Amino acid sequence: MADQVVSRVLNKGPNVKADPRLSKLFDEGKLYHLRLGFGDNRKTYYGTKAELDTIFKNRVRSGGERILDIVPPKGYVT
Repeated sequence: MADQVVSRVLNKGPNVKADPRLSKLFDEGKLYHLRLGFGDNRKTYYGTKAELDTIFKNRVRSGGERILDIVPPKGYVT
């Protein structure tokens, strides 16, 4: 899993199996993940490529500057 890159999920791990939405996206080949942050502040997001591209574009930049405040869509797993 690479940091700060939207990449396709290749293995159906326990957190994917536990969520019916993520499991369905994985079965369709449309499940991606994105890891943002450093150290203890690291979060992993799961969803479609379009959803994660939106989160990546609107992430907090170094120095704490936020380009746009967004709320992840309902059903998002972090």
